[in-house]
Amino acid sequence: MRRCIQGIFTTSTYGFSMHGPSQIGQVCHGYVTPTVVTNIAKISAVDELIRPSIFQRIRRRLDGIRQQSRSFYTEAIHFLHTRWYQCINVNGDYL
Repeated sequence: MRRCIQGIFTTSTYGFSMHGPSQIGQVCHGYVTPTVVTNIAKISAVDELIRPSIFQRIRRRLDGIRQQSRSFYTEAIHFLHTRWYQCINVNGDYL
């Protein structure tokens, strides 16, 4: 079973030998086969739907990582502060 990617490909991006700056075609195993794409607007619409959702997922993940690191930092400072006082014995000497 051959898998082909259909869309608009540029020579600068993919390095294929094509006539002109861009060409509509299929990429099958490294070769570009020109085909007729009936609805380019449909490809653009799907692309516009996919792109924001990917950016939203990345943004949410980065925000989660930032929030985790902030809470870890705050807990670490608080934890070290309480542990410091636990290292003092009854006479006030540091253990």
